[in-house]
Amino acid sequence: MPEIPAPIQQIIDICEKIRAREASPDELVERFAKAQQIVQFERASATRFSWDILWSNKVKELIGKINVEIDSQALALRDLEKAVAENNRFDIEKAGHDLKFSSQDLLSYMEELRTQADRQRRLSPYPIFDSFLKVANNVYSGNFSAEILTTFFPATANYVLRLQASIKRFAIFYGSSPLTDTAQRVFDNLEKGLALVDLFLHKGSKQSLQDGISILISTTLAMFNINADMAQIASNERKYAKHPLVEELYRAQMASLEGSNLTFMWQAINDSLQLQRTQVQTLLNHPLGTFFAFQKRNLAVGMVRIDELISLAKQNGLDSINLAELDNVLSNLDKLINNEFTKVNLEFKLTEGAPNFEELLLSVGLIADGKMEYESFQIILQNNLDNISEALNQLNGCVGQINSQDWELLSHCLESQAQGCQLLDQAVLNGDLDSLRDGWRLISSALPSARRIVKEMKGRIAEKSSSQKTVTCMRCGQSNPESARYCSKCNSVLMHMMQSGPVEYIDIEGGGEEGYALPANIAKLDKLVRSVESGRAGSRQVEETVGELLASADSYRKIYENKVRPAVERDGLSPNLVERFENAMYNYISGLENCLGYVSEPNIGFLYVGLETCDAAASEISEVQDELKNYF
Repeated sequence: MPEIPAPIQQIIDICEKIRAREASPDELVERFAKAQQIVQFERASATRFSWDILWSNKVKELIGKINVEIDSQALALRDLEKAVAENNRFDIEKAGHDLKFSSQDLLSYMEELRTQADRQRRLSPYPIFDSFLKVANNVYSGNFSAEILTTFFPATANYVLRLQASIKRFAIFYGSSPLTDTAQRVFDNLEKGLALVDLFLHKGSKQSLQDGISILISTTLAMFNINADMAQIASNERKYAKHPLVEELYRAQMASLEGSNLTFMWQAINDSLQLQRTQVQTLLNHPLGTFFAFQKRNLAVGMVRIDELISLAKQNGLDSINLAELDNVLSNLDKLINNEFTKVNLEFKLTEGAPNFEELLLSVGLIADGKMEYESFQIILQNNLDNISEALNQLNGCVGQINSQDWELLSHCLESQAQGCQLLDQAVLNGDLDSLRDGWRLISSALPSARRIVKEMKGRIAEKSSSQKTVTCMRCGQSNPESARYCSKCNSVLMHMMQSGPVEYIDIEGGGEEGYALPANIAKLDKLVRSVESGRAGSRQVEETVGELLASADSYRKIYENKVRPAVERDGLSPNLVERFENAMYNYISGLENCLGYVSEPNIGFLYVGLETCDAAASEISEVQDELKNYF
């Protein structure tokens, strides 16, 4: 289950310490702005999420509860801020209590809402049509205003044009066939359905909206199946080129494509090549690129040559393009991109469920690339060593929960990981990249066995604790079965209170909270992109993670505007520093906003471009901040 956002959880923790007389109310003062931004983001996120889900009675009830808890959070923060200003400990404790329980309830309701969304059927196999149709349904039911549907309309209409262009190219390249005729009939119905929705938006006819929704649900499904058939035919009849894009160019050349058909052809090529461009750029800037010895030169040269060939063809016509060379370069580049991403994905697969080691892997990549200071790397490394050392110390007390063979294997895994960490430290000090790889290999090779054994141990512990729960007699200390009402030794009435069992074994793979190597924002964004690539994350995770980063960036920008810039101007420092910082912050926020484009149209290119922009901007921010470090 997701956790309470850190800025709010920190306030809750401080309030509990204040109640225990372990903290001062002054510690809360500078934390309210960030927490209030989080509440604003939660409100906006819940609203956007509600657009993309069909409103049943249960969904309405959950959305109502979510809004109530968000309001309760906002009220608790206002009350808390007032109580701190008045130094009223009683009100501080009460507001902290209210904030804690409203935040916990909000998480529970949001998780339940996501479950409801997951259970709903998709109205269309195309994500863009699925979102459009769900919004349209909610508008028809009176849950949303028509203006919301209007914002979804342009992107959907543009996608319809792209579908039309693909049908035309298929007809030109592969000749008239029953499939082409069927596709055109389905497309005509698709346009009719969209036109009916458009009629509703202009005339307000709810019958038109209902008819449009009905037509679009059936026709988008039919179109999806037809597109799949077209792709299969194109694959079966490929005979001029290895790469499907070049195959289409060959056929376009032979068909002497011109006019709007040629325009749509170039648009399709640009859409296809944009993915390659962004993938190449991501690999060139990848934090593990140096560590895994990516073939950066081949990636860059291949992409440049492809763009040159396409640019020449646009200027001089299709007949001028060297299709044989383009086919070779594109095929090799695709293979190279796939190989490099496979290296990374396999490595991150090893660290699944082990956030400390995932953080260490990113740190190794950053320090190999010269993007992390040794002191920061050493802190992360020492944290992993401490976890391994604690696991080794506790392992001796787990003999009864693990067979001897696994006990020896787990002990060996932990010792290998400790040796790997020590080798990493020496490799960084010596600047030895090969030894750095050897150190990581010692750690990662032990992860699968360690994960298996720990999972089995936890299962046995859970099974044992559920089947052997006992109640301790408060009078004589005798242990009794949980079902007993009286002590078997002294016959006293047993007190069935909530009892927390002892911690029998720690998670050897490191903490329950995710940690990120510096720079934290870029590492978190990079992890998100990798998760989307591998199918482990989707639009909702993108919206949530990028939204959190945007809230953080806005808070950071306000600190700069309210504190740093006035001091810099007062001291007469170079105006160039101010300009550099503000431009970099603008670019960083623009990059995050570009990533959010994935939410409305699941094209991973939005994430690649956004990550590239954010990475470059973050480097500039870091450089400027070093020069202004006394002002932050």
